[in-house]
Formats: sequence, structure tokens, C-alpha cells
Amino acid sequence: MFVSDSHHRHLLTPEQYCGEPQLQAEIQHLFQPAWHFICTTADLPNDGDFLTFDLLGTPLIVRNFCGELHAFLNVCAHRFCRLTGEESGHSKEFTCQYHGWQYDANGETRKIPDAPNFRPFKKGMVGLCKYRLETAGQLVFVNLNDEGPTLREYLGPHYEESCEMFSSQWEQIWSWQPVCQGNWKLAYEITLEGYHVQTVHPKTLGQFPLAGDDISTHHLLTDQHSSFRADRSEDHFAALDFERFAVRTCGGIPKCEYTHLNTYPHLGLISQNVVAIAQSVLPITTNTYRNLFRMFVYRGNRSGILPWVTKRFLKSALCRLWPKTFQEDIDMVTETQAGLQSPDHPKGGLISIREERVYHFQQFIQQHCRPQNASETGNST
Repeated sequence: MFVSDSHHRHLLTPEQYCGEPQLQAEIQHLFQPAWHFICTTADLPNDGDFLTFDLLGTPLIVRNFCGELHAFLNVCAHRFCRLTGEESGHSKEFTCQYHGWQYDANGETRKIPDAPNFRPFKKGMVGLCKYRLETAGQLVFVNLNDEGPTLREYLGPHYEESCEMFSSQWEQIWSWQPVCQGNWKLAYEITLEGYHVQTVHPKTLGQFPLAGDDISTHHLLTDQHSSFRADRSEDHFAALDFERFAVRTCGGIPKCEYTHLNTYPHLGLISQNVVAIAQSVLPITTNTYRNLFRMFVYRGNRSGILPWVTKRFLKSALCRLWPKTFQEDIDMVTETQAGLQSPDHPKGGLISIREERVYHFQQFIQQHCRPQNASETGNST
């Protein structure tokens, strides 16, 4: 069941996928106020573990302090060197690579080499820029603003389900965050419809039966939150039956539902029985973006040789299927960007009923970015 009973116009123009003014409007109105999924607690399991991340041009460092994660600007308060140039690592002390200034979990100076040479020095005179960090299950989010909604408020109707989807019952088995060619909106739009699956993914997702309209439900919960669910409890094919077996073997109860939760502009969460995937898309330029993926497998609570063998097989199968699928999407985004950059375009721009989440996403962009030279918002034609 879908919200609409007829097709829609394509609301965004080619220029809105290629123009710098549009990108700057999106960064200002959509991304600067947002909570950004950047890693998981599984990425930083131990005291002293850290990772760095470039978020909208802001260099971040996220570090584990005795089991608590904190996020800072990756710039030392002494003479503004990056604290570290490593993508990830482990260190006993939170120390700048240049002169060895050390900081605590609040970003305040803890030890300054040759401290008397900085007299007079008052506590709190200098310190690191610290950012808000919150978690939903194992997912770690950072916000670049001191004020604004909490993560619970930002995820809204998806918050509780997000925590459950990525709880301790799930084990992270794959991470990837490539920089890709194309506009970030195209990378997000391709996740919002299954119309392309048979053509783009014939040897990956295309080998499995698609959910029919009679068991698929799209809910537009707010202008920023949507959910797509497919009840597959009555479906029977080899892969789905094995998923049911695997969940029972690991001590769980199969849900038999495909779930895709979207929080615009850039977060998508997927779950089905044995797999849960978190994806975030971040713009870099008009023609490049970072695609952040984390994949989890159902861990369960049952031990023994059969659950161990089952999970080992699942990990292998999922790590073959999904990376290939995402690479196929990435390649198609590049091709679509090339078409949008053409100096001429054919008459067209239609969005089918099954693709209606793309239409609502484009509505969200229009409403919150006030784009210039956009197609006029209207009813489906």
C-alpha cells in the first residue's frame, strides 16, 4: 500500500544536482542542524580507541574514554595542528602529535610539556572544541551545533526502533565509507525505491523475489521521517527460509519483515531477520559524496556448534551479497550524474507510485532549502 494512487512529477531540476548554490543551501539548511551517523560503538570498543572523520569540512576525532565516547574538533588548542592524522588507532593518552599537549574527556588541558614557559596560565584558558555526541543502540551520532534537538527528538518516530535494530543482540561484521562520484541526493534516492533492482542488481538482490504491492506499506510519518515495510511472513524461498532457520538457531523469533526507516536528509536504516544495515550519505562537493555503511548480523543468545556454524555462514554470505549490491548502486549514481550534467535533456521526469519515497524526499529538499529555479511543486500529473 502506497500513499499515492498515481505517478508524480520529478520535482528537482538537473541544475539542482549540479549547482554550487544548491549545495551550499543544502549544507546550511539540512546538514548543519542535523545529527550525523559517523561510526558505531563497535568501531571503538576499548579505552583509548579513536577514529577521525571529516564531517562537512570539519575534522573530527571521536575517542573512547573509559567506555564513554566523546567527539572533538581534531585541532589542537596550542598552535592549531591536527591532533592526529591517522584515520583510527589507539593511544594511552589524548595527545597532540606536534608538541604533546594532553587533554581530558572534556577537552581541557591535562598536561602541557614545559608548562612554566606558558606562564601566566589559567585553567580553562584554552581547550578543545567539543561537540554533542549521542547513541541509538550501537550507532554513534554527532551534532556540530551546541543547541537544537536531542538525537531522540531528531530521529522522532524512528528512535526506539533504531535502538532495537542495533542493540547488543547484533554484531557488526562489515564497515565501509568510500568517497564516490555523483551528487549526494542521487545516492540517497537510489535507496528509496526498488524499481531498479531487476536491472541494476540481476546477480545480487535481483535473484530474490521482490515484495509485491499487496504486502508492502509506505508510511510518511512526518515530512522528515518515512518507513517502508514488507510483510514476508507468507513468502517462502530458499534465502528467506534460511534466515528464519538462522534466527531460531541463534535463539530468536523471526520477524519476517523487511524494514527500511528513513530520516531525511541522509540516514537510512534497514533490517530483515538476520541483517541490519545503517547508511548515511554526506556531500563533499556537488559531484562527490561519502557513503557510510555499517552492517550487522543477528548475534542471538544461544551458544553451541550449530549457532556458531550458522552465524559463520551468514557472515560470509552477507559480506558477499551486500558490498556488491552497494557497489552496483554507486556505479549507477555515477551514470545518472553524467546524464544530469548533459547540456540537453529529454522531455520527461516521472516518478512512479512505487518510487513515491523519492518524490517525498524531493519535496523535503524543496521545502527546507528554498531552491532557486526549481520545478514548481504541484500535484501528480
